[in-house]
Amino acid sequence: MEITSIESSLYDFKSAPVYGLMVVIMIFLLKIRSLAACNEPLCNGLTYYDVDKVVEKVRFRESETIIIVLTFKKLLIMENRDEYLVALRPEIPSAKVHNGMGPDEQFQNRTLRPVAKLQHDLLLEVFRNYIKKHKNVFYGLDTVKRVDYIENAVNRDQKFRNSLKGIVMGMFTINEYLFYISNSSALNKRMMNIVRERLISSIQVFERPAIDL
Repeated sequence: MEITSIESSLYDFKSAPVYGLMVVIMIFLLKIRSLAACNEPLCNGLTYYDVDKVVEKVRFRESETIIIVLTFKKLLIMENRDEYLVALRPEIPSAKVHNGMGPDEQFQNRTLRPVAKLQHDLLLEVFRNYIKKHKNVFYGLDTVKRVDYIENAVNRDQKFRNSLKGIVMGMFTINEYLFYISNSSALNKRMMNIVRERLISSIQVFERPAIDL
């Protein structure tokens, strides 16, 4: 059932104006009733509607009448922060989770990889800023040395490493955070490996900014 946008239909009625208005009101009431009876997952979290009133003049035969067209836009209200965070995450088909995996690997595929993908563009921008703060040395390196530069930055620069961790950890749910702190050392290694590989796989996008003359 499509409920992302609901708009009452306006018809070119040939009958008297009062009947046209009644039909519009009936359409509105029927659609609200159908939403109330909706049991599909898309209806979950549906709590109220934003109503835009558009008053239009409609000509019926020789006379004019004013009817109100009601446009309803669903406002999806989730119960808490965790639901929003999980809903934002992209799907990664290769990130399988099954009972044969250990808890850390499950956490990697269920949480770390989707969060890193969600934050990908931000991670790239943070690294661009890192390059700038270190006098753009990166841009003078060949491809092999650029890879080494990324690895050193992620593995050895503790301040930069902490900022990367914050970008990922900030998207954890409460339960994910509690699991993370129970074994943060091992999970940090997995997290930084994922971030490092994302930066290296995007190495071609890191080019010296053009200088405006």
